Amino acid sequence: MFENKKVFIRDLIITIGSIAVCSFAAMFFRVVWGGTDLVCTAYILAVVIVARLTNGYFWGILTSFLGVVAANYFFTYPYFYFNFVLPGYKPTFMVMFIISLTVSMLMANSKVATLSSKERERKSESLNKLNREFSSCTDARQVIDTTLKFLKKNIDFQIYIYLDEGDKNKPYVVSSLPNESETEPDRAVVYYTYVNGKVLIRDDRAYVPIMADPDIYGVIVINKYDVNFTTRGILLLELIANQTALAIKLTKAWEAQKTALMEAERERTRNTLLRSISHDLRTPLTSIWGAGNAIIEAGNNMSNEEKYKLVKDINEEARWLNQMVENLLAVTKIDAKTEMVKKSPEVIEEIIEEAVSRLKTRFPSGDIHVKIPTEVLVAPMDQTLIKQVIINIVENSFKHAGYDSKVSIELSKKDDMAVISIEDNGLGIADDMIAQLFDMNMSDNITGDEKRGYGLGLPLCKSIVKAHGGILAGENMEGGGLRLYFTIPLEEVCYE
Repeated sequence: MFENKKVFIRDLIITIGSIAVCSFAAMFFRVVWGGTDLVCTAYILAVVIVARLTNGYFWGILTSFLGVVAANYFFTYPYFYFNFVLPGYKPTFMVMFIISLTVSMLMANSKVATLSSKERERKSESLNKLNREFSSCTDARQVIDTTLKFLKKNIDFQIYIYLDEGDKNKPYVVSSLPNESETEPDRAVVYYTYVNGKVLIRDDRAYVPIMADPDIYGVIVINKYDVNFTTRGILLLELIANQTALAIKLTKAWEAQKTALMEAERERTRNTLLRSISHDLRTPLTSIWGAGNAIIEAGNNMSNEEKYKLVKDINEEARWLNQMVENLLAVTKIDAKTEMVKKSPEVIEEIIEEAVSRLKTRFPSGDIHVKIPTEVLVAPMDQTLIKQVIINIVENSFKHAGYDSKVSIELSKKDDMAVISIEDNGLGIADDMIAQLFDMNMSDNITGDEKRGYGLGLPLCKSIVKAHGGILAGENMEGGGLRLYFTIPLEEVCYE
């Protein structure tokens, strides 16, 4: 109301000022040149100025009328006296009024067209910006939050957005601009708008469905709906709601596609895992069965040395089976959908020491060297899984470099990451095969081990490290041997 009053006073001052200035200018020219030829032109100029600087048609029409009156009062005989009855005056002033009125209407229409064009351009740019912001949204809630922020900048009313997320117990998730003086819209009206998919004006509120035909995702409610929020405003709100619905539809389609791809990948991994397990379990079980059957059938006819050799083979295969079971248990600790693990702050040095202790029990003839920095490194992790990664990699090194080979484990820090490197003094592998070390589909002949491949070992290690936010990689060393290393983020830990 106060703002409208200020605009009214400004337009009134412009109108009166333009008439006054043009009247003084016309008087000046009459005194200098002694004629009244420029009087009509001066007042038409006043009409042009007023129509250009004020809002609407009223002030231009008023200026046209005041110009005719001023011309009669100041520039027709008798001067400074109103007289519209002298012969020829009426047609002259009527033509002058029509010309002024026409110029006023043309200028006002031109101004309205210009303002409308600028307003359309502004809205178009604003909507394009909204679409660009939608492009970074990954779910429906982010789309709704983006729409809410956009409406807050462009519409000065209380706003509610109801989003249907398919929860029957809580059918709508409400996002709103907080205002304690406002009461929440009637849910029954929201539901009616949602079901019918039509704009509804009720109880001083505008209800607009978020709809991309034929799907309806929610409802936008504008509080304090009044005459200032015009039909054009409703159309703009419908357009925003439609763009919001399209953005939600795209995010849902993207989520569905992502879910389908993840499901296909999980199915592929599951099939590969089953093939790998079948291969890696069959070989040691066959060896154990064969060795045990040989001992039973031979009875007392087998020498102690032969029995010892077969029992040793059984022990080795049983150890391998035990490792496979531990790997399988580790797999179950990783969430298949999110690849997330439960983490807690752990001292990495202690994890390495525990892993080495178990490795020395398994490989008494192996030579394991550990290098630890003076700085204590703490990282959020699942200690069982990280310990399994270290054991798997070192066991892999012993298996392919020799059980009496030398393996070095080094812990270091690089930027905000802990780096654990494991090196052996074997022959290494072909450079183009390193990337396939961590592929569950890799063939056994990469390593030259005809008996069994890596099984779940290194592929599992890669999944565990990835779930911790790190990477697992490998490289051949210049002096011979293979170096495998993985990283763990040293992010700040929040204690509860």
